[in-house]
Amino acid sequence: MKVLRVFLGLILAIGLGLYLDNASWLAPSPAGEPMLYAHRGAHQPYERAGLTNDTCTAERMLPLTWKSQRIRCIGA
Repeated sequence: MKVLRVFLGLILAIGLGLYLDNASWLAPSPAGEPMLYAHRGAHQPYERAGLTNDTCTAERMLPLTWKSQRIRCIGA
């Protein structure tokens, strides 16, 4: 019975910790206007010509263009 209490107490403590870690009411209000970022538009493009399985894509990165790919929230 003591092992069960310890186990349930541990599960409760983990659950409470996860709840408090994700609690939006504990977080500060975000500054500025809300933004919505597209899933497919938030990546780093790279040159794809001549790719092989052993090609290092980090060496082929193109300049960042994220400012032109963002979408403003509507009605927020």
